[in-house]
Amino acid sequence: MGHGDSIILDIKDGSESAWTVIDCHNPNRHQDSPTLQFLRKRNVNRLECICLSHPDYDHYSGLYQLVSYYSQGGR
Repeated sequence: MGHGDSIILDIKDGSESAWTVIDCHNPNRHQDSPTLQFLRKRNVNRLECICLSHPDYDHYSGLYQLVSYYSQGGR
């Protein structure tokens, strides 16, 4: 995903997906984070888990956007 990397996992169980995000940097607070852009392009409407590896800004700065977006059902 770039500097302040994110890892996005699509864990499959048959035809079901459980999407998980590890870290979520947003280098520009006036735009969607690269993580959210990636997920939206793939029409992911639900996250199973968000995990932050450690409390550095470049690993959590996109968290608010992800939580806001997915608490509204991925819309």
